[in-house]
Amino acid sequence: MEDFEILRGDPLEVIKQVERSSLKQFVYITAPVDEDFFLNHLKPNLVGLTFNKGPYLLKRNGAIEEITTGDYADGYELAGAFFLEKDILLKYLDTGVLPLEKLTGIPLPKKNEGEKRPALFLDRDGVINDDKNYVHKAEQVTFYEGIVDIIKFANEKDWYVVVLTNQSGVGRGMFSEDEVKNLHSYMSAELKKKGAIVDDWFFCPYHHAHGVGEYKKYSFMRKPYPGMALKACEKYPIDLDKSFMIGDKVTDELFIPGLRPIHITRGSDLSKAQAPVFKTYVEILNYLKAST
Repeated sequence: MEDFEILRGDPLEVIKQVERSSLKQFVYITAPVDEDFFLNHLKPNLVGLTFNKGPYLLKRNGAIEEITTGDYADGYELAGAFFLEKDILLKYLDTGVLPLEKLTGIPLPKKNEGEKRPALFLDRDGVINDDKNYVHKAEQVTFYEGIVDIIKFANEKDWYVVVLTNQSGVGRGMFSEDEVKNLHSYMSAELKKKGAIVDDWFFCPYHHAHGVGEYKKYSFMRKPYPGMALKACEKYPIDLDKSFMIGDKVTDELFIPGLRPIHITRGSDLSKAQAPVFKTYVEILNYLKAST
């Protein structure tokens, strides 16, 4: 990659700096973002996008499009980090216009002032507990043997442990968000009794096809989109480039660079998985130990 300069400050002053420079590309930072993560994943004409209710779609291949319908519960907005060729940056500084067709986007966490630590992200049904189809009551929960040791390992390493789970049963009208929250409180308490600490639980209630009312929306919180992980990174200072995600489906491979997915076999089709696939938690635990 060619040399570049990191620029900040008033657009008029930055324009003068860019015009005087012999460099062909620049990083321009306008907001508090996770700069290390952005710099670790630079591509030509890259812009950081943060998860919010913004006007942009971000596809898996990094293509950026504008949201033109009301079918989306959320979206992305410019995060304030740009890696642009000279002419594109000058036009943006002058007019505020970006040629989306020439750009690639990256999901970018906002800056968190704490010292960053890795996280172990976990899917819920099929990873922590037996997937009995739309689990939402305590009596439906059967914890998998071995998951406690995985969580304990993360606790001992001082990693955050965060659950990310699609819960379209809410959107389908089968149970409420409060029932999901109550179940997560129960599960957290039961795991704690076993010495396994989960720091937080995030869930997505939306489904674009089967949701009812306000829940019938596309959502970038729904895995494999990374909205839930980005929300976790805003709440906790997480080092995504050193973090792992354990899931039992290909959709648990989140569309975000750096985060390393791992699969446990539970009957889902993993033939197209891009991540390591294991049959037991002992194998996963050994993999985590060898990877850290």
